[in-house]
Parts: sequence; C-alpha cells; structure tokens
Amino acid sequence: MDLKTQLRNFKNMKKQLRQKLGASEVKTLLSTAVYMFSIGSNDYLVPFITNSTVLQYYSKQEYVKMVIGNITTVIQVINMFRPHELILYFIFFPKFIKLRLH
Repeated sequence: MDLKTQLRNFKNMKKQLRQKLGASEVKTLLSTAVYMFSIGSNDYLVPFITNSTVLQYYSKQEYVKMVIGNITTVIQVINMFRPHELILYFIFFPKFIKLRLH
C-alpha cells in the first residue's frame, strides 16, 4: 500500500474514531499513540523494478524528490496530532527509523 493511501486510511480512521469517541477523547488517544508507516516498495522501488511508465514522465532524480516530498508531507500531517512516536519502516533499507516529534 503506498504512502498516500496509508495517510488517507489514517485520516478515515481518525474521522471514524471522532464520531464514536468525540473530538477530545480522540485528541488524547492520538497524542499517546505510536504511528507506523511502511515506505519503499510501492512508493519508491516499483518504478525501478517493474515496467512502470512513471519514469517516462519523471527523471529518476525528479521521482526521488517526489517520494521524499511525499514522506515529508506525511510526517508533517502526523506531527499535527503530536504522536508519542512515529516509526517509519524503509523497505529499501530494512531499518526502522523512530522519530520523536515533540
């Protein structure tokens, strides 16, 4: 699942929680949560290992810049909820990167 889809699912889950628990409870819940996103296979590697046409429209450098921009956007959006911890798992170098955002 690509990173933008993961973010969209997160926003949908937050909306559903708000309807069930109320805004205040969700704010508390999300501020104590640990967030984990997987990055790499769909976001970065697919155009390089498949016959994807995306590299016909972007240079490799432009594509990498776009992926980094997407990662930055997700971190900025998640940071708005003041999570306890954000864990990014990069498929292309299999390591967990933990970020403490506050």
